Amino acid sequence: MTDVCKKCGGEMLVYRTGPHPWRTGYEVQRSECTERKAQAARTTATDRKAR
Repeated sequence: MTDVCKKCGGEMLVYRTGPHPWRTGYEVQRSECTERKAQAARTTATDRKAR
C-alpha cells in the first residue's frame, strides 16, 4: 500500500500497522517517505473499507 508524500511527492510506504488506542474496528498506519524520510500516520478501518 502506497501514498504520496505531501511535502515532496515521493512514495510513502507503510512500515507499521497497529490497533487504534480507543476506536474499536480501526487501526493506525505509520508510513515513511522514500525520498525525504518524512513520516506520517493515519487512521483506517480494519476491514479496509471506507466508513
